[in-house]
Amino acid sequence: MVEYFAYTEDRARVANMGIRELYGMIGFKNEHLRDNIRNGVFKDHPGLQFALTEAALQTRKDELEHFRRDWLRRPHHLFLANTAERRAKEAEYEDAVVFQQGLGAGATKRYVVPRAKVDAAAQRADDA
Repeated sequence: MVEYFAYTEDRARVANMGIRELYGMIGFKNEHLRDNIRNGVFKDHPGLQFALTEAALQTRKDELEHFRRDWLRRPHHLFLANTAERRAKEAEYEDAVVFQQGLGAGATKRYVVPRAKVDAAAQRADDA
């Protein structure tokens, strides 16, 4: 039988654990935790099983739910960031002149020059 202080140490360890690590040990809808209990992973560590079960069902339940919601929204945030970056690059190309310099063997180097700089250079050339 495991003494009570072992449970206390495991409870403190789970309480101080980062939410990403805890979510990885418990899983979505507690599937990792249930699978590990069913497979006897915690046979030698009943205190850790007790602490993780308690965290999943009581003490850190709201924190885990909030992390899960943020994790599921993550692809949408990445999509919005990529869209904004792509639109900024398209806007830069719309108001620019693109020069391609041949480097040989089919390779080219692309130069994107803002139209204002091209116009200013043309003006300077005309003045000279």
